[in-house]
Amino acid sequence: MNNLLWILLALLALVLAWLAESIVLAWVSCVFMLILIASRILAQLSPPIEAKRALSTTHIQLGEEASVSISLRQQRRSWGWLQVSEAAPFLPVQGECGIMLSPGARKEREFTYSVKGTRRGYFPLGPLRLRYGDGFGFAEKRQTLLAPESITVLPRIVDLGRVRLPVVRAPGELQTMRRTFEDSTRPAGIRPYRQGDPLRRVHWRATAHSGRPQSKLYDVCTTLQAMIVFNLYRPDYPSNPAQAEETSEIAVSLTASLAVHLLSASQRVGVISNGLDVRERDEFLRDADVTKLPDNMAEFSDEFAAQRRAFLPPSRKPEQSLEILALLARLQPVKGRSLKPLLEGVRIELSWGEMLIVITPSIETTAVESLVGIAHAGFPVLGLAVGDSPSATRAHLRLAAAGIPSRKVTSQEDIGGLFA
Repeated sequence: MNNLLWILLALLALVLAWLAESIVLAWVSCVFMLILIASRILAQLSPPIEAKRALSTTHIQLGEEASVSISLRQQRRSWGWLQVSEAAPFLPVQGECGIMLSPGARKEREFTYSVKGTRRGYFPLGPLRLRYGDGFGFAEKRQTLLAPESITVLPRIVDLGRVRLPVVRAPGELQTMRRTFEDSTRPAGIRPYRQGDPLRRVHWRATAHSGRPQSKLYDVCTTLQAMIVFNLYRPDYPSNPAQAEETSEIAVSLTASLAVHLLSASQRVGVISNGLDVRERDEFLRDADVTKLPDNMAEFSDEFAAQRRAFLPPSRKPEQSLEILALLARLQPVKGRSLKPLLEGVRIELSWGEMLIVITPSIETTAVESLVGIAHAGFPVLGLAVGDSPSATRAHLRLAAAGIPSRKVTSQEDIGGLFA
């Protein structure tokens, strides 16, 4: 019951006291009204509070924990009760996400809780809110102390070992004035050691066997650059929600593992996807000052993703690996943009000799035709069909029939030996 209603009841009691000519009831009503007025004044006299949130980390691996510490400092002791609480992320939480302070409590307090990354994703935490009430319990004041932050649980990464990507070009000779590079992910043999070869190039096993220093020999390519196209178009995934989630997690893990491996081999790697970037959607709603969430969030997410694409340009900067993993952690399948228009947009932006890797649970004939056109334009293309559904098998066969190298991944365990 709000404070205004209590005041109206007190006024009604005064009227009844006047009609009944009851002095006792009149005194009780007056005292009650004074208490209500005092409580309303006290509720507005909440002491200024400084709050700080400290996160041990904003990015964690699956199974790891992140601790959150909230520090509170009052400039003066409060006349009423204080409740400080934080909206916890949708992850297992250990500890209390809030604290209750009684009137006259000390000025500085702190509480800590931890969250465990049990599943991949982007998880907002906060905001930190304050509720301040008078000592009588008739009035209260609400305030936001800290804006939301987030914890990102990164996808699972599988060691791919020594990978030789089975990519090919369209038949025929392609002339280029571009410089060629040796691709360390594609070993081609050994050769005698040459002065100036770095130690990482020495083939120690061959050296021990032959008795003479031997160095690794690699295939060459026009550029050490790869673009991974990750299809998260929901209709391409199984209709069963559990199977669709399992397939998408395999695809995310495969994309993450491949990107990290290529970056470790000093390649420039980029990622593009038609999935929904959850953080981008949430920031859009917050910046647009939306007071009410859309009635159908799923439909809004589909329309939002159809107008955008999740994209990280090829790079080998030190933070590229974390940026790719964080992006993959935030992506979710939606019914936005299908694979074919995504490929058409990618084709325009490909650099000469750039390798295109497509990861998808299903592929239509029109999308295969787009890939064939990209291969005929001189770009290496590789297709990776994900899942244990008939559509994944058809995707693998369609790619192979079109002359595009392809592999099929049915489980997390298949990722490690994919290119063995």
